[in-house]
Amino acid sequence: MKKINVSKLIDLRTRENDIVYSLGMNHFDFTRKNLQDQLAEIRAQFAAESEALTAAIAAVEGPRVSVRKIDAKDIVDDLIAINDYLGITKKAMKGTTVHVDHNAQAFPGAYKGTPESTQFTAEFTSAWFITNISRDTCTRRKYNLQLSETAKEAYLLNAESLA
Repeated sequence: MKKINVSKLIDLRTRENDIVYSLGMNHFDFTRKNLQDQLAEIRAQFAAESEALTAAIAAVEGPRVSVRKIDAKDIVDDLIAINDYLGITKKAMKGTTVHVDHNAQAFPGAYKGTPESTQFTAEFTSAWFITNISRDTCTRRKYNLQLSETAKEAYLLNAESLA
């Protein structure tokens, strides 16, 4: 699979979330209309920019998959959550990889069969790149994060400054 750069999608999704928050806080009609127009424009840009990612997901899931699927927004939201969780600079994140099972869950022993979910792997070089999308057995952990040495040091320094 060819690497897919999702940095622009992350920026668009972050802007979309900010506008949705502003819409909830704003009660003036003239401002709401402007924000709604911006929101529609951002969503259209997101749909256009995510075509390659959506095509890659569709190729993996195929027409028969109906449960534990993901879409471009799920991938972007997971990467935003990882960025927020780590709280380190982009320079320090270089070399970090993450394997994400967006639908991770524990199944009871009485469950027959081995459920599968669509999962992805992303790597941060200069930005987040999706390196693999696959269908595999559901895991219990949503994120499997592998930090580079510089990311570990930056994360520990950030944690020490909070203490």
